[in-house]
Amino acid sequence: MVNDLFLLVLAGLFSAALIPAALGIGLVFALVKKPVSRLVGILLVLGIWTFFAPKWVTSGESQRHEENRKYTEEFGPHAAHFDMVCKYAGTKVFETANDVKSIVLQAPRGDLTAYDLWDRNFKGDVYGGFDVQSSQSAEWDLVRTFLTKKEWEQQWHVPTQEDFLRYPQIEIQGYNEGESGFFRYLDSSVGSHQTFSKGFHHESESRYFVKWEDISTPQDREHWVAGSKWTITDLKSGALMAERIAYAIDLYQGSTKSDSYGNAGLPWIRAGHTRHRRPPQDNACPSKTPLYNLDFVRSVLKPIDQEMKVIPRPVR
Repeated sequence: MVNDLFLLVLAGLFSAALIPAALGIGLVFALVKKPVSRLVGILLVLGIWTFFAPKWVTSGESQRHEENRKYTEEFGPHAAHFDMVCKYAGTKVFETANDVKSIVLQAPRGDLTAYDLWDRNFKGDVYGGFDVQSSQSAEWDLVRTFLTKKEWEQQWHVPTQEDFLRYPQIEIQGYNEGESGFFRYLDSSVGSHQTFSKGFHHESESRYFVKWEDISTPQDREHWVAGSKWTITDLKSGALMAERIAYAIDLYQGSTKSDSYGNAGLPWIRAGHTRHRRPPQDNACPSKTPLYNLDFVRSVLKPIDQEMKVIPRPVR
């Protein structure tokens, strides 16, 4: 598949390279009337085209190969460290629970600034995304990830039961007017845009607690590697039900320079993100699925069955 795509691109570049030759030959026919002179002109155009066209066609690909080679060599020590810590990555499940109606989540940090995302020693959840953005958007991401929508609008695909299988209620630790407690979220969506109601309560209704902690070492951060551990605890029994250890790396080692792949931006936003992968290295372990956080939590805490309501996509 990759080879076919490469040949297709190469054929496209070669076809584009024929345009100057065709224009040159057309110019010869327009300006030169004698057959012998035309033949000489055509041969001259083809000779020039034969000399320059292959270089033009292959220059971009050669530049990319050289860039990949240089990048791989420079990245070698960091890749070796990342491969080493990834040996400890993975998920362990000790207990599971069924028919779970509500879960409580650790509060995202509230003192995050953009400067933290440039800091090699930033102690945030780079892999799991608990707090790599502002606390407000991190809170919204958590709610959107784990809270069931009452209605699913049929967009480009029909929502599946896997899409729908989430929790009717989400609680997040927090403070309200100086008092500690829990913000409770219930879905109030109508159609495709998810909205929710939010209330503050001093007591939690959830039995299961999801939290994270940074497990990075100073050596990890020297290589722009961030370690994350998510745990799920039964608050009633105190038992540890599951844990996920994961790592993410900024392949560009804190650089903000854009490359030919379009990779640029805040290092700790870029690190471990599926949209910023560069072959042949992966920048997250375990590799992320589209619903990697939800998949982990509901592999331990199976949500209670709910009726899935799918509404047709409106005709626009």
